[in-house]
Amino acid sequence: MMKLRPKMLESGKGSLGGLGTWIPVVVVVVCVLLHLFGVLDELWAALAVAAALLYTMAEPVVFRIVRPEQFPGWARFATLGLLLVTLGWLGLAGWSWATPGVVVAEGELATTEDALKLSPSAPGEPTDFRLEVRVAELPALEKEMTFPWTLRVGTADVRGHFGRELVRNRLTGEELRARPQEYHRLHVALDPKKDKLRLGSLVRAPGGTKLSEEERKESELAGPVHVRLEEVPFTRLQLGLITGALALLAALLEAFEDRQRKERSRVTMLVGGMAAAVIYLLMAVNPGNLLMGVLGSAIVGLGGALGAFVLAWLAQHLIPARRGS
Repeated sequence: MMKLRPKMLESGKGSLGGLGTWIPVVVVVVCVLLHLFGVLDELWAALAVAAALLYTMAEPVVFRIVRPEQFPGWARFATLGLLLVTLGWLGLAGWSWATPGVVVAEGELATTEDALKLSPSAPGEPTDFRLEVRVAELPALEKEMTFPWTLRVGTADVRGHFGRELVRNRLTGEELRARPQEYHRLHVALDPKKDKLRLGSLVRAPGGTKLSEEERKESELAGPVHVRLEEVPFTRLQLGLITGALALLAALLEAFEDRQRKERSRVTMLVGGMAAAVIYLLMAVNPGNLLMGVLGSAIVGLGGALGAFVLAWLAQHLIPARRGS
């Protein structure tokens, strides 16, 4: 006969204990340091950090699933299925983020007279967009310089700059970093009948305090600006509905599974944390801030886990306990 109240994990057994906390912390610190010293590319550093942070939240729940007598039979399969669905959603979001979205406008702008036509999927409705702005090449002079620009996307102005900037770091010292492209996020309503994408301004003469007059003349920015505006893969409403549905299912599972477990809401916190991290990934992270974006997703995921804990607590207090629990 199936036991309604699974056994508890004994203290110090069944998991990595202190190592389960220290291993991901060490991985995060090492990956960040390797990236700062230029040993590890930002993409691989971000992937390693993401895996370590996901492991931190998932290890207790996964171990309960595989350990005998920790879940009633139905709850084990329900939890495993919910986690697989959540991981599938996380993978789909990552794939959607990495692949091009619906292109609203793309082309080259050389002067303020040039304009690109806009073709949004939902004309006139506020939509989230990702904007990529880049130049083919920067002047050959290896010195600090800036080329400010302004783009007009419908009624919204987006400002940025190209050039080379001197980055100071206590670990690696000073480094001259090229900035031939930028990414921006904006939330705006676009009407293709009256709105265009225009180059508002572009300063082609380099700015910088360490350039002589002769160097300024020889280092003007040449060529047009390439612009790509695309819609984000999921709307805010879709993200909210998917996240809410996953968190609610996890909270209901927690409420019906067992009222006596000490580690309540672990499943809900894991699902809520991953779902919140997905929202931040799709709404705020760009290829230009990948590593810091992953760390930001972790912070947002922590907030999502805490919010999911509250949701699970409410479900456990509002839903009557099953008979025999």
